[in-house]
Amino acid sequence: MINNKMKQIIACCIGIAVVIGALIVVYTAFLKDPSTPGGAGENPDQGPGPGISAVQLKAPEQLVFNEENHVLSWGKVDNATAYAIYYNGQETTVGADDTYKQITITTEENRFKVKALGDGGLYKDSEWSQEISYTMKTEQEQSVFQKVNLKLAQAAEEEGLTLERVIGITYIDLEANQYTDHIVFQVICSKNGVSSNYEFSFKNDGYTASVEELLTNFEHATFGGKLMKKIVDYRSAQYLVNSKLYDGHMAELYSQGYEISVISSVVREGKTVGSKFRYEIVGTYKAEIGDEVKYFTSINRVDVNPSSDPIYNYEVFLAALDLRTLEETDFMMHEAGGTLEYIGEWVAKNEAT
Repeated sequence: MINNKMKQIIACCIGIAVVIGALIVVYTAFLKDPSTPGGAGENPDQGPGPGISAVQLKAPEQLVFNEENHVLSWGKVDNATAYAIYYNGQETTVGADDTYKQITITTEENRFKVKALGDGGLYKDSEWSQEISYTMKTEQEQSVFQKVNLKLAQAAEEEGLTLERVIGITYIDLEANQYTDHIVFQVICSKNGVSSNYEFSFKNDGYTASVEELLTNFEHATFGGKLMKKIVDYRSAQYLVNSKLYDGHMAELYSQGYEISVISSVVREGKTVGSKFRYEIVGTYKAEIGDEVKYFTSINRVDVNPSSDPIYNYEVFLAALDLRTLEETDFMMHEAGGTLEYIGEWVAKNEAT
């Protein structure tokens, strides 16, 4: 027979089991309810949790391709972490804050679509947006920008490269003969996922009465060759503008009251000179005063102390940059290249609204 003491022990065990079971039920319900404060629904790093289905994002809408500056834009999608862009068999991505992408047009018929990317937890990728198309204009109808962009893209393709963007013009010589270059562009090209800065040079005999004529008839230019430079970063031209730190012609324009803004830029790695390591800030800028607008490309050189990690060394040094270490080595004014306003990342950020 079971005595009273044994009965008490059994009753106590049953009570404990009932409490544990209740706690399990409450805890499970808590995890499954995404609306519960602090529950799994508020922690995307842990995924949606047991029993929760990820929400599919809406497909991007308002897809537009601007044929003047080749910028593809779309409406923002809530909770997107990035956007995937499909263009003629190629796929690329941009960040959540970017609702635009400048496209290098190289074929007559072009098709585009975009989808919003989720976080892999609470939100999953959207469907592709409605597809839109663009037919390249005939040679006679193309703008200067389109002619230049197409010619540079074709030159890059012939060299086994992919044109990413154009920085600007760093050299124009209307008097050059058939053996020398008439114009040099600074571009960013990639190969096997690695981006580099290239100087593309062209000859255009017979169309050099003016810069306007040279660019307007750029489809007739012949590719002269390329020179590759390693990329360090993209930010320093904006740093110069923000700090009003100028040398040479840029300093003169600023002293005359021009407001200077960056169109596109790159910092390329130079070479060891004596006890210093050299970098070059290559930028194309827009200078404005009243209704007057000028476009120019400037190369500014900075020399820093070498280190085992030159990129880190350069970025640390940049914070202490002053006029004693800045030298403008090249300057090219090209108002005729007003189409450069439509070049590079500056275009997408300022025109695709």
